[in-house]
Amino acid sequence: MNHLSTKAFHHLIFPLHHSILQEVDAALGKLMANDPALLDLLTGHFKQVFDHPTDATLLNIAPDSGQSLRAPAFDIYVFHSARTTKKVHKAREAQVRIRRHDASYAGMGCHLILMFEHLRPMEAFIVPLALTLKPFEHRVCRPHTQQVYEHAFFPAPAGDPRALTRKTFLRGSATYVGMTSRAWQQRFQEHRNAARRGSQLRVRAGLSAAHRMPPECLIRPSAPTQ
Repeated sequence: MNHLSTKAFHHLIFPLHHSILQEVDAALGKLMANDPALLDLLTGHFKQVFDHPTDATLLNIAPDSGQSLRAPAFDIYVFHSARTTKKVHKAREAQVRIRRHDASYAGMGCHLILMFEHLRPMEAFIVPLALTLKPFEHRVCRPHTQQVYEHAFFPAPAGDPRALTRKTFLRGSATYVGMTSRAWQQRFQEHRNAARRGSQLRVRAGLSAAHRMPPECLIRPSAPTQ
């Protein structure tokens, strides 16, 4: 891997087959070949925030927002064909696509988006692209680091799931934001287990309701930032 950190990707989302991560890395390589400054632009503001975490000027600009970047204006989508997330690290069926932002994405930053298009409810995982790159591996994977994560629930529009965009995920969704020193994946599984037991806490009731809805309902647990 030249750009993508396998360790950070696994930590922030979960393990995928190595060939899929290689394809993501190759896509990043093509972008960086066309713009040698791209890596610095993607990681620059995150680095400032990490180095100066109490600087109010920096904190007023989200590190993954377009305000912090000059040129990068794209998301990387991984459309996975697995019908279950169990043993997904063994499945190779996925396609990687780069989607350039239009003017309506101003200030929304660059993200890596993993979509399981055949799951019902469908699930997608979103993480700021910069945090999956090698320069931040030591920070992202540091033991006992606090993770802020978000789960969003919303009905999916009809049609091809590959036509969904990050704006679709963020528009009109009901969200739950949490913070943990453990893996967000562990907390999410705990919420799921509690939902099956009938918990009426809002996030758990939302999970339970989503699994009772028709197939067009979409759950989106979002990957964390740190």
